[in-house]
Amino acid sequence: MFEEIRENLPYHRYIFTDGSRSKNLVSYIVTTDKNTIITSILPPYSSILSAEMIAIYKAVKFVENKNQKHAICSDSLSALKMILNISNNNPYASYVRNTLI
Repeated sequence: MFEEIRENLPYHRYIFTDGSRSKNLVSYIVTTDKNTIITSILPPYSSILSAEMIAIYKAVKFVENKNQKHAICSDSLSALKMILNISNNNPYASYVRNTLI
């Protein structure tokens, strides 16, 4: 599926996001295929959904004022649904939604 997307968006730069949780550690990363843009550790009580949302938010902030075409790739269907849900007022989801509109 990803290769199909790449074929349809050949002039875009790709940004990848991920959130992760282990027993006592919650973190996220925003990266390209060549380097890390940002990575951070969140408080241990954070959810993996929070980590995924913050990663997407940081990716949108990173590309917001760039004059290039970007595609932000996430493996979190829950975070993407949260962004699409206009009645969800999570601040990260709202920011991403409003910026993309």
